[in-house]
Amino acid sequence: MIKIMSIGLLLCAAMLPAEDAKPTAKNNDSSKTPATAAKRPASGPVVIPADAKEVEPYFFKWTDPADGKKWMFYKGPFGITKYEDKPAPEVRYVTDQTSPIVGREDGDTIHFDWDTPLGHQHWTRKRSELSANEKAVLEYQKKQAAAKAEPAKADPKN
Repeated sequence: MIKIMSIGLLLCAAMLPAEDAKPTAKNNDSSKTPATAAKRPASGPVVIPADAKEVEPYFFKWTDPADGKKWMFYKGPFGITKYEDKPAPEVRYVTDQTSPIVGREDGDTIHFDWDTPLGHQHWTRKRSELSANEKAVLEYQKKQAAAKAEPAKADPKN
């Protein structure tokens, strides 16, 4: 037991870095000089400006008079967070993709098939019991079929 503890102590001591080593040309990093440290702005604690307007509880809005940037401040349980107030990115919906759900009409009954990562899903509904999503799938398929049939009608060679 004593041998194991002494080996462990020696290994720990061997892994400690040597702090009294003199810097060599390899260790000399020019980016850590005092001149470059002075160029970087000192970041201190974030403070909500006195002229900031509270838009919601714990949310403040402020425009920087120096450059005109709009900033948001959030006063949370772990301190104050500052971030730039940017408009939300534009959301675009892709409607040109084919639907993963396929509906087949069989009289008054509609058969739906859907291949998912968890396996094949199949269900049937009466036309009077269709949900809004299922109706949208059928309308989309009708539009796709009409778009495919229209170029064939326009081209008299086919």
